[in-house]
Amino acid sequence: DNPARTFDLERARALMAESGVGEVTLDLMIQAGNEVEEQIAVLLQQQWKEIGVDLTITRVDPSQWFDILLAGEYDMSTVYWTN
Repeated sequence: DNPARTFDLERARALMAESGVGEVTLDLMIQAGNEVEEQIAVLLQQQWKEIGVDLTITRVDPSQWFDILLAGEYDMSTVYWTN
């Protein structure tokens, strides 16, 4: 729970309808075998489905991921750094 930003599914659906974008289909590229990225992707897929966004998860070999990222050949991807 985030007290600063409450979740309102009906409001989210209304905003999507108000935007006029119609059906939304996106592809999320993740690195195959990365459990954290897999969890993030599945969570986004489940939550966005509730507001009419169809999210496809594409798992790519980690050795190819960065090249695809640099080429811009994707809709979305997760990127994060840790120390």
